[in-house]
Amino acid sequence: MKKNYFNHIVVSILILLFFCPSLTFGQSAVNVGLLEAGTFGLPNVDLITFISRLVRIFLSLIVLIAVLLIILSGFRWMVAGGDEEKIKKARSALFNAIIGLILVLSSYAIVSFVISVLINATSV
Repeated sequence: MKKNYFNHIVVSILILLFFCPSLTFGQSAVNVGLLEAGTFGLPNVDLITFISRLVRIFLSLIVLIAVLLIILSGFRWMVAGGDEEKIKKARSALFNAIIGLILVLSSYAIVSFVISVLINATSV
């Protein structure tokens, strides 16, 4: 059984040229177009920094929602008036909101670590 490796070689070269434009254009891949970005009203930062800011903003909004859910669950528990069914629902919602907050904060820590490693690895 004879294998044709020509397609694999061509695809590998195209991927290399696509993801490493500094090899083809002779300039830094991180700074390509950053000087021109300001003329169009775009942020003058590299892609990793821009994406990290977006992820951090998104996770901050999720943390805000989780805190609001904790406050709402506490309020529902306080105004339950001794009704066991309402207290059970409020306790369940409070527990779920705290678990969600723990998950979001841990994902925030993981994302911050990965982004800092990427920024340190790509900065020259």
